[in-house]
Amino acid sequence: RFNDQSTGGNNARFYGVGACILVTNGGLDITDTVIRTLTVGGNAIFAYNELSTINVSDSNISTSYDESSGLHVADGGTINSLNNTVVIGTGISEKSSAIRVDKGGGTITANGGDYNTYGPKSPAIFCTKGNVEVSNAQIIAASSELVSIEGSGTVSLDNVVAAFNNSDSEDGYDYGICMYQATNLITDSGKCVFDCSNSVITSRNGGLFYVTNIEAEINMSRTNVSTLNIYDFLLRCTGNSNVKDWGAGRNNGGKCTLNMNR
Repeated sequence: RFNDQSTGGNNARFYGVGACILVTNGGLDITDTVIRTLTVGGNAIFAYNELSTINVSDSNISTSYDESSGLHVADGGTINSLNNTVVIGTGISEKSSAIRVDKGGGTITANGGDYNTYGPKSPAIFCTKGNVEVSNAQIIAASSELVSIEGSGTVSLDNVVAAFNNSDSEDGYDYGICMYQATNLITDSGKCVFDCSNSVITSRNGGLFYVTNIEAEINMSRTNVSTLNIYDFLLRCTGNSNVKDWGAGRNNGGKCTLNMNR
């Protein structure tokens, strides 16, 4: 349990400052462990750089404050997760994901378990540049989008039961899976990809896919999608009002290829 006050911000997001467990230039195996952080910027498990790999299984992971993700990699780090329960936020914490790939990319593979966020602006999965693969799991974003992909990131879901309730998107649309490019260029621009198979995705509020200021590819097969509001959308590919610094106005439209198979 980590209780000291972290400064949060880019030092926490990009380099793991303030994390409970931080691995740089090495490997670590974690089994049957309870990990909880109580600080701003207190990421639970952080693998930094391409020489770092963390394997974690059968553990309970939780964070309670802003900018505090559960499984977090940057600069090429790798985390392999097996049958873990990851609970992020108490309904008031922000900008905290259960699974997060940040500046410089990396890889997170999760098989089995639960990955849940409860605060606003806290997608269950955030990926920039790198790769996230989740299978045989449950994913919930109680107050945010389910998945956020920035730049050339790839997120793949297989045999997943997922739900989201997003009412705080700020840019005119509520959505579950956001694919975009920001102008701060912390990641390489390029095509982002979302793959989903053998899964169930439920919207408590908001449309499904929102693509803006980027080229995106979406591949869906054997997946059941449902919304509670008949006016919600399956896909909206459009420009944006730049309230989040997502490209220049009137020059930030999206391009999307959608492949759907039964």
